[in-house]
Amino acid sequence: MSLSNQEANQLRVQLNRNRTLSPTSKTSLNNFINKKNAFDRATFMQQFNAKLRNLRGRDASFKRKRVRGNNLNSAMENNTGSVSNGSVNLGKRGRNSPRGVLSAASAASAASGVSSTSNEESTGNSGPRPMSSNGYGGFSSNNENNRERNAKRRKNNSRSQIPLTVAQAASRAANAANAKAAANKAAANKAAANKAAANKAAANKAVARNRVPLVNLKAKRKAAAAAAQAANAATARANANAKAAANKARANANAARAKAATPVNSVRNSVTNIGNGGGSIENNASSPVIIAANRNGKTKKNAILLEIIKMSRRTINMAKNNRNGFLKLMPTVNNVNSILEYHTYTWALLYDIISTIDGTKFTALQITPKTLKDIHKKLMVKNTYTTGRSTGGMGNRQERVFNFTDEEVVEFLFLIWLDGNHDQYIRESFKDWLDDTNSNAVYFTNRHRELAKKFVNEFPDPRKYINNVPKFSKANANKEREEFITQALRNVKGYETICKICIETKSVWFFVHSYNGDPERKHTQKNKLQTSVKMGFGTFSSGTPSKTSLANNFETILKMGIEKILDIKQSDYIYTGTWEINKLKQGNMIHEVSLDQESGDKILSKTITNTPKFRPYITTASLIDPGKHMLVSGAGSTDRLLLLNAMKKQNMNFLDNLQCHYHIGPVKFVIRNGGLNFLKVDLSIRKGGPPIKREGSMPTLDFFQLKINETNQQSGEIIQGGIKKNATNPPSKMGKFMGDALQYMTVSVQNTYRKKPRFFASGDGSACFMNAYFCHKLNIPLRLIIDTGVGNIRSTGLQNNT
Repeated sequence: MSLSNQEANQLRVQLNRNRTLSPTSKTSLNNFINKKNAFDRATFMQQFNAKLRNLRGRDASFKRKRVRGNNLNSAMENNTGSVSNGSVNLGKRGRNSPRGVLSAASAASAASGVSSTSNEESTGNSGPRPMSSNGYGGFSSNNENNRERNAKRRKNNSRSQIPLTVAQAASRAANAANAKAAANKAAANKAAANKAAANKAAANKAVARNRVPLVNLKAKRKAAAAAAQAANAATARANANAKAAANKARANANAARAKAATPVNSVRNSVTNIGNGGGSIENNASSPVIIAANRNGKTKKNAILLEIIKMSRRTINMAKNNRNGFLKLMPTVNNVNSILEYHTYTWALLYDIISTIDGTKFTALQITPKTLKDIHKKLMVKNTYTTGRSTGGMGNRQERVFNFTDEEVVEFLFLIWLDGNHDQYIRESFKDWLDDTNSNAVYFTNRHRELAKKFVNEFPDPRKYINNVPKFSKANANKEREEFITQALRNVKGYETICKICIETKSVWFFVHSYNGDPERKHTQKNKLQTSVKMGFGTFSSGTPSKTSLANNFETILKMGIEKILDIKQSDYIYTGTWEINKLKQGNMIHEVSLDQESGDKILSKTITNTPKFRPYITTASLIDPGKHMLVSGAGSTDRLLLLNAMKKQNMNFLDNLQCHYHIGPVKFVIRNGGLNFLKVDLSIRKGGPPIKREGSMPTLDFFQLKINETNQQSGEIIQGGIKKNATNPPSKMGKFMGDALQYMTVSVQNTYRKKPRFFASGDGSACFMNAYFCHKLNIPLRLIIDTGVGNIRSTGLQNNT
C-alpha cells in the first residue's frame, strides 16, 4: 500500500516548517513526495529518509536558530534545538526513531498499522495515526501529559500476561506474518536499488577518469543492466514469496478462528453450543430455596413440575435486548426464537422425565431451582435436536414434503380404519367410517374421502356371493377360503395392498361394506348369522364365531405378512439366548431404536440394552405416547434412575451416563395428493409450557401441541396421548391413531436426512405394517424391528453377515 494523501500532506507541512533545509532541497523533497504512488509505504519512507539525510548534509551550512515558544516544530529537530540523526517515522506517532534510518521491520510494522510502543497499541488499530496540530501524532508539548503517558505505559507493561484465545493468537500470528512479508519485500527492494546504484556509480566514475575504453564501458553498462534485471527478478521472487507467506498466514488465522467458533461436539455451528458452554440462558432463578409442597396439598413432585413450567416461561419471555446476546453465539441462526425454542424443548424433556417418576421418590429430596437449572444444562447437550443447519436457518424444523397417488390415498385411509378397529375405537364398516362426523375420517378432505367411497362402490361386496359359496372341507378349509376370496377379487383393478390384505386375513373383506354385529354383546343365536358365518368364514381361524369384532383377527397376519403383502424382504429370526441381535455387522455406526410396544417377555427392551451398537432412541413422539409407561428400557427407565441420583447427590456428572439418545424437537412433514394436503403433521412446542388455568394447580395439557390437517378443523389440534376408552370424538380418535403412528413417522422421516440409522421397534402388528407401507410408498429406507410375539425377533433394514 502506497503512502496516503493525508500522510503526504503531513510530510509537506513538516518540510515547510523545517529550517535546516534550503529551499532547493525542500523543492527536491516535495517533488519526491509527488512520486509516492510509485512505491509501497515502507520503501517510500526509506528512500525519503535517505534523501533527507543527503540533502541535510549538503545544506549543513544552512543553520537555523531555535525559536522560543515553539516546541519541536521541525520534523528533524530534537529537544536541544539541533537536528537529530534520526528519521521521520509516521508509524511512531511522529517521534524520532531511536534507530536512525527506518528499519525494514519498523517499516513493516508501520505498514501493518501495528505499533510496538505499548500493549494497547499492538491490537485493534490499523493504518497511520493522525497527527496533532504541531505535526506529531499523539506527542503533546505538555510535560504533564508526557508523564501521564509514560505512567500508563509502565502500568501496561507491568500487567500480568492474559492468556490469548485461539482467535486472538491467530490474529496476532497473521499480523506478524504480514509484517515479516513486508520486511522481506522492503529488504529485497533496498538490495536491488543499492546494487543498481553501485553499478551505475562505478560506470560513471570510470568514464570520468578516462580509464575505461568505450567498448569496456558498454560492457560494464550491459553488465550493470543485467545485474539490475537480476535484482528486479529477485525482488519479484521476494514479493511473491512474501505474498504467499501472508496468504498462508491469513488462511491459518481464518482456520483457527473457525475452529475456535466451532463447538467441540459438533461439526456445525448449532444451538448445542449455547447449552454446552455452561452459561446458557441466564434468565432463570438460581435460588437456593428448597422446592416444597404447599399447604393446599400440592405434592413435591407437582411443585417441581410447576417450577419447571415457570422457568420455561422465563426463557420464552426474555427481553429482546437479552436475546440479541444469544444471537452473537449463533450468528448463522436467523431467528432468535429457534434458540429459545431449543431451550424450551429441553425443559419439556426434563418435565416429562420427572412426570414419569413415582412421586414418593421426591419426598426426601432437597431440590432447588438451581438444581433444575444445572440438570437442564446437562440435558441441553444430550438433546440432539438442533436448528440453523440448513438453508434459511430452519434445520430440523424444515417441513418435509412427500406425495401419494390416488390409489395410495385410498389404501392409507383403509389402513387408518383398520388401525382403529385394532384399537377398538372404530366399530363400523370402512364405507360408513368415511362419512362419520364423529370419527377421525373428518380430518381428510372431501376429495380424498370421495376417492375412497368410489373404491368401495367398485370393490366386490361379499354379500352378493352368499348363495354361491362352496362347502369347505375340514382338512383344507383355510386354503379353500383363500382361493374363494382370490377368485372374488380377481377383476379388481389396482389397490393391490387392500386385495392382498383381504385374501391373507380372510376376515377383513367382510367388514369393508358393512359391519357384522356388535362386539359389546355376547354371542347369541340371534347375532350368529353374520355375513362371514353364513358364508362359512369363522371370525377366528378356528372357525368358531365367538366374537363379531374385527379386532384381534388380522394384526398378527399383517405383522408377519409384510414380505408377502408388500414384497419387502424380511430377515429370519435374529435372536440369541443372550438377549442380543444375532449376526449384526458390528461396524462403527450406532443404531438408534425407538421402541413403541412389546410382548410380555420384554424381548425388545432387553435386546436393545444388550446389543452393543443399539441405543434407545427417544423422540418427541415417544414422550406423548401413553404406552411409554409400560416399557422397561425403551422410554429411559435407567435414565430416570440416573436423574434421581443426580438430584440426591447434587452431582450432575451422573447425567453423563444417560443411556438413551434424545431428539426432542418439532416434527413437520406433509403428504400431498392432487395439489392438496392429504396428511399434514405439525408437532411443536407450546411457548412458555403447558397452560395453567389456576395458580398452583397442575395443567391438563403438556408442553407439546399436535395439529393434523388444521385447515379441515377449527384449530386442527388433536388430543395427545389418548387411550382407547377416552377415544370418543374426532380429536381424541385422531390422537389415539397418532400416538403410535407419529412414532414410526418421525423415525422414517428422519431417515431421509440424518446419518445414524433410526429403527422403529414394536410388537403392534398394525403399526409395524403401516410403518412398512409408509416407507415403501414414499421411497424411504425401511428400518423396522418386530417382536413376533412368539419369543423371537424379525427385522428389515439391518445389515446382517448372512
